[in-house]
Amino acid sequence: MRRLAFIACFVSSLCLVPADRAYSAERDAKASAAGAAVSTVNAASVSAPAGFKDRLKSRLRRWAAEAAPEATSHLRELHGLKFPGELSEERPLAVLVHGLDSGRACWQDLGALLGGRGYQVAYLNYPNDQAVSESGKLLAMEMEALRREHPDLRVDMITHSMGGLVARSYIEGAEYQGGVRKLILLAPPNQGAAWARCSFFSEGFEQYSLSKREPNWHWTWAITDGLGEAGRDLRPGSQFLTELNARPRREGVEYTVIYGNRSCGWRHTGDALERTAGWLPDWRWTTRLAGRMRRGADSLRSRAGDSDGLVALESARLAGVGDLVLVPADHTTICCARNGSPPVAWNVIAKRLAARHVERNSFRLPSESSKTTP
Repeated sequence: MRRLAFIACFVSSLCLVPADRAYSAERDAKASAAGAAVSTVNAASVSAPAGFKDRLKSRLRRWAAEAAPEATSHLRELHGLKFPGELSEERPLAVLVHGLDSGRACWQDLGALLGGRGYQVAYLNYPNDQAVSESGKLLAMEMEALRREHPDLRVDMITHSMGGLVARSYIEGAEYQGGVRKLILLAPPNQGAAWARCSFFSEGFEQYSLSKREPNWHWTWAITDGLGEAGRDLRPGSQFLTELNARPRREGVEYTVIYGNRSCGWRHTGDALERTAGWLPDWRWTTRLAGRMRRGADSLRSRAGDSDGLVALESARLAGVGDLVLVPADHTTICCARNGSPPVAWNVIAKRLAARHVERNSFRLPSESSKTTP
């Protein structure tokens, strides 16, 4: 069955062209105990497709949802704003939004660090291959429910990669519910990313990972999750990005952009080189060679460039945002721990959050170590 996921992804790759939105995500209901939200494919809300490939997308997603209703229901249960338990208005809430073909797992390290500093942490899970604007609407519905139940809760939002566009689509849109004090964007492709044309490959990897991790995984998830609309929106100059970037920044929300200049490609190459050095026999000439290979690996991992391997420095910058922080990180290490070290962006995040809360005489984070941060 798992092989069918890649067949489904291949079919979806045939549809990676600009199109009207393929379907609309709607909130079904709040789960009773955990307060977990779900989203659903509403076939009746599909806008009229303009061409053959648009109709193909619509029909494929509708067919997949109807052909495997139980699997579709399990997928819906994964989506929405997920909370660790009962919320307290005495402590601030950090809402974490992942990027394309990713999930809650990417926040494991930062979530734990935020929890250790007194934050409540919520995670937005969404069909991340659908149109970014649809994911923004899902976030809007979740935040509306949150504001209704906890109107005085202090909220900060931290995003990674495409998650920044999802958050901006909500915060800078007409459906904004207010209440977000700080928006911290990690490696955001604000001006697009060229790799979005190859998003089919990352979608295949995501579905493979889901098939290993989720007992209820079904090959139709590769279709109901979206058919390349997000990749289309991420392309430089896309209609979505043009319209989003034409909006003003939201007054009252403090923006911070944290972006990196190390390449994940060079890091992986350096890691491979170091592993190869460890396999060499302990001979005189191979020992010297291994030493050179390890030095070369260190050089590759520390090489600075004009992108983080996926998002160019120029693409991360955003008009109207003056708090731009460049860190020695790639697209992954900016938000994920590595070799026992915290995510590279963590010190900056902690400092920004602490400064904001102290300034407003509210929640105070413990003092940082003596290490200086940007």
